[in-house]
Amino acid sequence: MPSADAMTASLFPKLRHSIEAPAMSGRYQTANEMVRAGLRLLARMHLPRPIERPGGPVHEAPGEACPR
Repeated sequence: MPSADAMTASLFPKLRHSIEAPAMSGRYQTANEMVRAGLRLLARMHLPRPIERPGGPVHEAPGEACPR
């Protein structure tokens, strides 16, 4: 794994609990692992998605509106 740079983020108590609870339950080994999993999920949500256009599917750019 490449070396990681440390980063600090301020969280409201509710968000902090939503990160710490799964880590403490054993689902994730650390809060860092939980945050990384969440960031990977967000990245996947913003990947280009295939859309149908005449001639076959193409991939839209993130944020591109779907054609009507």
